[in-house]
Amino acid sequence: MLEGDASLLQYISESKSFTTTRIILSDIRDITDTPNFSQIATIFKNAQSNNPKYLLCLDLGEEWFFAMGFNKEEEKLLFWQGLQHHLQSSKEKLTKRKTIQSVSKDLFVGYDLDGDQTLSKQEAWNLLTKLHVTMNVLSFNNMFKKFDTNNNGSIEFEEFVDLMKDRLYKPELEKLFKRVSPGNKKIDLKKMSEMPLMEFHEIKKFLLQTQSESLTEKQIKETLGLFFNNKVESGQYKLSYLTFCNLIFSTENSIFDPKKETVYQVF
Repeated sequence: MLEGDASLLQYISESKSFTTTRIILSDIRDITDTPNFSQIATIFKNAQSNNPKYLLCLDLGEEWFFAMGFNKEEEKLLFWQGLQHHLQSSKEKLTKRKTIQSVSKDLFVGYDLDGDQTLSKQEAWNLLTKLHVTMNVLSFNNMFKKFDTNNNGSIEFEEFVDLMKDRLYKPELEKLFKRVSPGNKKIDLKKMSEMPLMEFHEIKKFLLQTQSESLTEKQIKETLGLFFNNKVESGQYKLSYLTFCNLIFSTENSIFDPKKETVYQVF
C-alpha cells in the first residue's frame, strides 16, 4: 500500500514511472485466484525464475487486469486478506468523503508527477490546462499565490480542494439550479454546494425539455458519468451544485454546440 495514502496500491515497474504505477482501490471490481484468461497464467508459468504457483488477479474494469504471483499460498492469502481490509476501508472513506475531495484526489495524484504529494507551479498549470481552465500567466500566478496558503511555493492537497471549489462554483447559476430543482429553493448553495441535491428526474427533465436534447436515459447516465456524481442506492444519479456548474460549463453540454440554436443559454 502507498505510504501516506492507504487508498492507493503502488507497484514497482522497470519500464514505468513511479507515479504511473498506482492502482486506486476504488477501481478494483473483483479479486480472484482462478483467472480464466490463460495468457496471464502462461506469462507467469514461463517466467525464467521464481515461478509463482499461486495467482491473484485484480479486475479493474474495461478489460483491464492486474495479476500477481506468489510462491507460497499463505503469502497469497495474507495479501488477499489485507487488500480486502483496505478495500472495505477505502469504500467506507469514499462514501463519507465529499464528492469534490474524491475527484480532486484523483486529479491531484495524476498530476503530481514527481510523487512529492504537492503540485508545483508547472504541475498545477498542466492540470488546469487539461481541465480547459483558461487564464493568462498573471491570473494563474495570482491564483497560485492565493491558494498556496502556507507560502511554500507549491499546492498541497487541501489547498487544491479549495482551489477546485473556487473554480467550479458559479453564482450566476444559482437561480437556474433552484428553478430546475424547486425542492432546494431555500437551500444555501454556498454551504451545501457539495451535497447531492438535484434528483435524477430533475436532471433528465432539464436536459430533455429545457435544453431540448434527444437523449435516452442510458445516454444521460453516460454523460453524467463524466462528472462528479453521487450514485444513491436506487441506482439513480444525483448532482451537487458544484457538479451542476461543471456540467453546464463543460464542453459536453450542448450550449457550446454551434449547431444547437434552441438550447438553454445561461447568459
